[in-house]
Amino acid sequence: MTSISNISSTPPTSSAPVDPQLTKANKALTMILTSTDVVQALSTQSSTYVPPSTNQVLSTLWAVFDIKGNTVTKDDVQKAVIAEGGQPSDATALWAHLDPNNTPSINAKDFVNNTFVLQGVQSNLSAINASVLKVQQISTGSSNSVLDQFAGTGSDILYSASTGQNNFSNSFNYLNLFV
Repeated sequence: MTSISNISSTPPTSSAPVDPQLTKANKALTMILTSTDVVQALSTQSSTYVPPSTNQVLSTLWAVFDIKGNTVTKDDVQKAVIAEGGQPSDATALWAHLDPNNTPSINAKDFVNNTFVLQGVQSNLSAINASVLKVQQISTGSSNSVLDQFAGTGSDILYSASTGQNNFSNSFNYLNLFV
């Protein structure tokens, strides 16, 4: 007699309900982290060989929100989310996770120590780095070789040195580097 197993090959699904506010908050944070503004800013703060760090992403994200001074308010977050195509409800959900104590504003220390923000940055870091690299390659027309990097920035240093600018000695013939 053959027995048939009742074990399914389909993995069990969680019975815990999905929090719609958390979903909206994650959507809003991801939208801002992967926005053109953030990617462009990060592309100037890093190189193709050293991608943006978590701290650089946090700093840039803070700058997106903090347009007035030392704190970020719910209104600042709402403006940033809506500017990226989000809805006011997305901004409200994001604010609830940025400021779980429901205070009028948050400071930079609370922001960089916020578990929700840190997890959001970490979970999006690979996508951010890939987008930053694409922008860097497009803006330099780079094939990502050392010579392309030199052509993009290093030649200015050699020109300054060869003309005696910036207190460099003009006695060395920089063309000898290529012989």
